Amino acid sequence: MAVRFDPVDMRRRAKENEADNDAPPHPDGTCVVEGDRDPELLMPHELFSNLLDLGFFPDEERQAEYRKEILEKGRALGFDEKLWPVLKELARDQLRSLEEFHAAVKRRKETGKGSPGFSLEEEMAKCAQHKQNREAVRAYFGAERFDRFLYEVIAPRAAVFMPPNPNWPDQMRFIEGGCR
Repeated sequence: MAVRFDPVDMRRRAKENEADNDAPPHPDGTCVVEGDRDPELLMPHELFSNLLDLGFFPDEERQAEYRKEILEKGRALGFDEKLWPVLKELARDQLRSLEEFHAAVKRRKETGKGSPGFSLEEEMAKCAQHKQNREAVRAYFGAERFDRFLYEVIAPRAAVFMPPNPNWPDQMRFIEGGCR
């Protein structure tokens, strides 16, 4: 966490991202983490969410592509097609939250009304449940094996861009701990 939010390292990562993508400058204090470059700076909850986002993508054609890519790399660690039904069962609460979010975004796009967000109480409850889901999946596959899968297979395609906020380190620890 210290390196992720170290101001000097944050500037280095932002500059590398700008150069690699021919992007305009990021505001000072922006936290950029690219998993193909600095996977160790990503939090397990970010990678787990990314796995679910890709593996259960709403567009079935893209979902199939993502699943194929994930399993092509995951097979070396012993993961196969059984991954998806296990995730569907053990992460069902987080997947339900994801479906609700996608439905709310779709409604907002179609009607211009409504918020894709949840209340603070709902977010706190979901955060705790998501931590429990993640731990259940880790227990099922073996924590070390599943963490390795997240960092070797999912991290290289993950990226996080966080606007300046001095409270991010504490907030990230809070979320990683299940918002408790």
